[in-house]
Amino acid sequence: MNDPNPAPAQTPAQLETGNHEKTGEPSRTEGYDRLGMAMGHLPEMAILRRFRALSAEDLLYQQAELQGLEERLSRYQAKDKQSDHEDRKTYALDWDTLQRSGADDAANGDVSAQWDTILKIRPGLKEYHEALIRHRQVLDLGPAIPRQVKALQRL
Repeated sequence: MNDPNPAPAQTPAQLETGNHEKTGEPSRTEGYDRLGMAMGHLPEMAILRRFRALSAEDLLYQQAELQGLEERLSRYQAKDKQSDHEDRKTYALDWDTLQRSGADDAANGDVSAQWDTILKIRPGLKEYHEALIRHRQVLDLGPAIPRQVKALQRL
């Protein structure tokens, strides 16, 4: 898709000195806006921190949360298998009965702990997997090229 308002092309020298393309006068950009403009004009100059350790730490927190839910689900599954309630005994073999247990138990003012836990696991697992894939993609990004770093330092 083409940008309807393409940025005017500037040479690296103009970007480095902050001179406006047409007038040659100093531009009003400095700091983040100047650096962002340079990275926008020359995408190969975009050197950004990846926060690998913070990303890994977040994955570990998500993993611990899911692990807690997994353990809770296992306890509920074992309890339901040992239950005197005819439907709860069949949850492991009959998904439909398990799924309906949520609505049936709610109608009786009760909560199907197993089904409720499954419903909590789903979005957490989805979020975890997406974060895991993004983390892996970020780890696969190559390092900055020293020439790029030097050019940015001159800005």
